[in-house]
Amino acid sequence: MNYRIGHGFDRHRLEPGDGVVLGGVLIACGKQTVAHSDGDVLLHAVTDAIYSSIGDGDIGTHFPNTDEANKDKASSAFLAHALERSKALGYSIVNVSVTVICDEPKIASVRDEVTASVSAMLDAPIHIQGKTTEGCQAVDAIDVHAVALLSSGQAS
Repeated sequence: MNYRIGHGFDRHRLEPGDGVVLGGVLIACGKQTVAHSDGDVLLHAVTDAIYSSIGDGDIGTHFPNTDEANKDKASSAFLAHALERSKALGYSIVNVSVTVICDEPKIASVRDEVTASVSAMLDAPIHIQGKTTEGCQAVDAIDVHAVALLSSGQAS
């Protein structure tokens, strides 16, 4: 069995708005992300963790924000691309762990819905935890760290 691990990180500024998309789920709150795509910072971090694990660039390499074709694009398309590339190399997702860091929206009330959404996209287990900045963040933003474990080959 061959294992690969990758880390992904993404950050988006927040501005007043109708809600934040996390893991394909629209979370109603008084904020929205500032982004070229749909701004799903959680899927961006998971996508980068998968690219990292297979040594295949990052989300900006494959989907540059300078390309108008990526304007308002669903982040699930980015994740699907990373999954296709990892599968083409013979890898499958073992599990993913995600930490969402923000003061708003609160993660606890939507954790189960977001977890189910992303787990279905990955066809693998995912753990999501939320952390606040405790008022220490100078810019209103949302940060996400993701770690993905992939495997190839047969278990002995």
